[in-house]
Amino acid sequence: MEPSGSSSQLSRISSASSVTSHDDIVEKWFEIDDSIPFDVPKQSLEEILCDTLVDFDDDVDLPFKDEDTFSATDLRSPSVSYKLDSPLHVKRLESVSYQLESLLDREGGIANCVAVSSSAVAVGTTRGRILVFNRNNQRLESSFFNEICPVSSMDFNRDGSKLAVAFAVGKIIVLSVTSGKILNENSEVVQLGRGILQITMIGRGHRMIVVDSGGSVYIYESPYRFRSSRVKCIFSGARGEVVFVKMIADEHVLALVSLTKFYLITFPESRLIHVSPCVGSASKPPVLDWQYLDFKSLKGNSLSPVVCVARGGHITFYRLAPNNVTLEKVTFLRNLVLNFDVINLKWVDPFHIVAISSDERLHVVDIALGETAEEDISFLELVYGTAEFKGLSVGGNVSAALQYIADSVCYQSVRRYCAYTALLGQCAVFTLEISDQLSQLDAFVERDDITAAVSYAVDLYTEKVQNKRPGLKHHISSRFPLLIQKLLTKTTSLEGGNIRKLIEHYKVHIPLIIWSCVKTSHFDLLYNTVYPLLEKDALSKAQFMEVLDEVINEGLLNDPSPTLVKDYFEYLISEGHLSQFETAIIHIPLEKQDLDFAIKECTKHKLFDALIHISYVALNEYTGQAYPTGSLPENVAENLSVNVYRCLVSRFGKDSSSETYPYIRLLLNLDGKQFLDVLFTSSDSRVFTSDLNRMHKLLDIIYEVLLPCGDHQLLAHFLVFITHLIQSNAVSVPLHMIKSLIHSVLSVEARTERHPEVESSIIELMANIFGLDENYILTLAKRSSHLQVCAYIYSSKRQFKELVECYLDDKFFARLSAVNSFMTAELVVDYFTDCLLDPEDESDGFPQLVYNCFLIRRSRGWRDLTGKEKVDDALLSHAVEYVLRGKTTLEEDKELSEFLRYWLPIGSLSDRTLNQVVKAKFPFSSAVLFEARKLYDDAFQTLYNELEKFSPFAEDLVKEVLRLSSSHRTEASKGEWLLKLLLLLLSLTQSQLRKDLGDERYHLNMVISGIIESGSSSIENLVNSLFAHPIFSNALYEEFRPFINAILDSCRYESNALEITVKCIDEETLDNCGHLMHLQCEPENQTERVCPCNTALFGTEHDVDTLREFSAVVPSKSRLPLFSKENLKLHLGPGLNS
Repeated sequence: MEPSGSSSQLSRISSASSVTSHDDIVEKWFEIDDSIPFDVPKQSLEEILCDTLVDFDDDVDLPFKDEDTFSATDLRSPSVSYKLDSPLHVKRLESVSYQLESLLDREGGIANCVAVSSSAVAVGTTRGRILVFNRNNQRLESSFFNEICPVSSMDFNRDGSKLAVAFAVGKIIVLSVTSGKILNENSEVVQLGRGILQITMIGRGHRMIVVDSGGSVYIYESPYRFRSSRVKCIFSGARGEVVFVKMIADEHVLALVSLTKFYLITFPESRLIHVSPCVGSASKPPVLDWQYLDFKSLKGNSLSPVVCVARGGHITFYRLAPNNVTLEKVTFLRNLVLNFDVINLKWVDPFHIVAISSDERLHVVDIALGETAEEDISFLELVYGTAEFKGLSVGGNVSAALQYIADSVCYQSVRRYCAYTALLGQCAVFTLEISDQLSQLDAFVERDDITAAVSYAVDLYTEKVQNKRPGLKHHISSRFPLLIQKLLTKTTSLEGGNIRKLIEHYKVHIPLIIWSCVKTSHFDLLYNTVYPLLEKDALSKAQFMEVLDEVINEGLLNDPSPTLVKDYFEYLISEGHLSQFETAIIHIPLEKQDLDFAIKECTKHKLFDALIHISYVALNEYTGQAYPTGSLPENVAENLSVNVYRCLVSRFGKDSSSETYPYIRLLLNLDGKQFLDVLFTSSDSRVFTSDLNRMHKLLDIIYEVLLPCGDHQLLAHFLVFITHLIQSNAVSVPLHMIKSLIHSVLSVEARTERHPEVESSIIELMANIFGLDENYILTLAKRSSHLQVCAYIYSSKRQFKELVECYLDDKFFARLSAVNSFMTAELVVDYFTDCLLDPEDESDGFPQLVYNCFLIRRSRGWRDLTGKEKVDDALLSHAVEYVLRGKTTLEEDKELSEFLRYWLPIGSLSDRTLNQVVKAKFPFSSAVLFEARKLYDDAFQTLYNELEKFSPFAEDLVKEVLRLSSSHRTEASKGEWLLKLLLLLLSLTQSQLRKDLGDERYHLNMVISGIIESGSSSIENLVNSLFAHPIFSNALYEEFRPFINAILDSCRYESNALEITVKCIDEETLDNCGHLMHLQCEPENQTERVCPCNTALFGTEHDVDTLREFSAVVPSKSRLPLFSKENLKLHLGPGLNS
């Protein structure tokens, strides 16, 4: 038996006459009504795997709040977050596990199934042993052995006095837990060759539901008194193999799950009330559990059983709603999709389900929020029913579908009785507990995480975290003063040190303290404990006052002490927070205020709202409409509006001044817009509706006051006010007044700040008032650029050409560019390039617009903007001006230089752009433009000067100098650019060199190669200096072998060799004939050199034999060492001797 935690709370649903209370009285078999059109055909493994799964819309909320239990943030509270501990606690039953392990060591096998009752835990093994332990003291109460066969399933009856045991070979025995006797034994409940997957006892245990390995469901009645045992099949496996059954709703309903369907059948009426598909992975077993939940209805709260059916990662919830006195109405509640596959689940309380995933992890699933915690339980070595579902004890006589899910089945390893859940390992038994909110609060306090404890307590009190325990709110309230005291101690314990850290410390803790007291209504604690402690320090007091200001603005401060209010007022005045001071006077009860101080300060700083509030509330002097809040006595309010009207329209004031209508003038000068808004709000009040002449008179007076003053803003407000009156049919306004106001408003210059509703009001008047001159209004609107008015008139006249032209003025694109400059630039480039022909435009958005135009033209491959060089040059300077606005870094300089390289034909036309970048001290851009203007020395000097500053972009600057020197070798050689660059680099320390250049060897190699190739006159000294530098002098040859070879390769030794060869030829060549005369070939005794052509040896008259004789006397080959060590000496580098 696995009853719900509220097993007796639904007994009122069924009457006593319809419930089987005594098995010997009721002789009614439990069977499905064959008249119901219901059939589940037998399916093969392939059919099950290909079965279409039906999903449901998740459109029904469960009867609980959808709150986030992991955050403590609120709009009016500090952002203090906390992390909840895992509520899962898996505890090993040490005594039970030790005794079980000892037995298994003696007899062999492993634990195979477990059952739980109110007082006992029973374990069955694979060797047929049944052990019953006391749940409280874990003592072994009894041990049974019937035969050597795996125990496949066990279940206690309702009171735990009987234990039904099912074996894998199909045998059933019923044991007496107290006496240890076998009460009943039967081996013919299921068909021959079938094992038993599950046994469930009903009521006192005289009836049992049995599921065999063929998916059939039987009801077995054990012998009782004069009645013999009886067995009947109530569900055939041919209709779909049932794998799990459960009695729910105090045994009024039987739930069955097959491999494809979920069924609900009433008991004992035998009516099928629900059938639905099992949605989820076909490779995982379907599981179910149930719980009573509290539903709110029109009749109040009501408990209803809720069934959850899970398969794979899907959990579906159904509610069994009572219909009169029976449970017949089943409603779908919601679907919950998880990110793991469920192989077993138990409903541990009305709010949480514990699910076991296929990777042996235990998950806590909040039925409203989904998964909230998880824990690895692989150490349990959970027992699986693989052997039973593969039919190993009955010769494998099971279907392929059962074998397919066998590896994931653990129905008999996790059992629940009320809130007690047992998990079975192969050699141990464990219990599962879910900690409640108080345990979590205690855990925060124990580890001294007091900020998290206070935040969590507030969330529990305000039910931001769902309250799942009766009386929890009262318990939190009683513990709150101690929590606040601990938080205060932590807040004030940080003394001295860094002021900034102290302020940050106060900003975290003080708002939490104040808002916690406010939300939990602990105002006495706030006034008498918190504030006296925090006011001792100036910083903490200032932070306290800032948070108190938020509380007062929310209207949440209840019954503050006069001392606190006085200190708060003085703080606001000293800090100059006058608006907060005025708000505080209105929100804080006047009996708590120092009125003398408040009136003086309000008068001094002209805080009229506060003065009015004090006057009518405290002094009862001003009897106006309760301002800003409150109500007036009836005798005062009756004639109040008329008296106010008379005061307003009085021609002269009390002081008899010469100025007419002083009160209206005063209100218009103080806040004319607010005054007119109040008049419009009051236009439908009785004082005006009872006599329409009053509003006419008031309008005439305001018009008379405003027209001569020339205040365009007030006139605009008045025009809008009149328009609203006309729209609401509150009054008819004279035509001359409307014409005059429109003239005054449209005569304002275009640059003057305008009322946002003026143009729409004028259009509204033109549409509803007959007699307005549209041509005159159009002239005024065009002059002052009121484009909406112009558009309305042109549209009404269907003059669409003029409508477009009125927008295409010289300021239109500037206004459009302020909305989206790039899209405006695309429009200009494609259709309106003429608007760029005026490069002297000084509008703010014009430079950005031009810059985007250049970008668009570059992306399309164009090399000009308007086709006019002078105009493009001026426009380019505008684009550069936009880039230079507020930009000073070399990274931005590099971007600008790349932009200018593309537009060099335009940028080099004049010095305008060059002067801009030089003034901005952009070296890369300046060098590009200097080079374009053929000022190469200036380009080098600009880059060199930037290098002398040890710029972080030194590597890029060196590369730019090398590029410049390579492009202009003559100028570089003359100015010895590379020599200067190398000397500058060698003046740096090794660390600076590596920091600035990164791969310093590569860059030095490039510079030196350039110097050598240029043939500079002082190269020998330069190379000597180079090898004397620390970076080279202390290094091995191998480290710089490629670098030295590069130097040798770059030496122009070919020219030296050629020069020596020519010299040798000059010395060895005769002038008269030009033949070569090698010194080795001269006769030994001859003093003068004679050309061989003058000897007889080379005469044409000699024969071949003579020549052969001559060749015989020629000495052996000997060569002049043209490339001797001396001749190959490097004149451009260090001597070879060195």
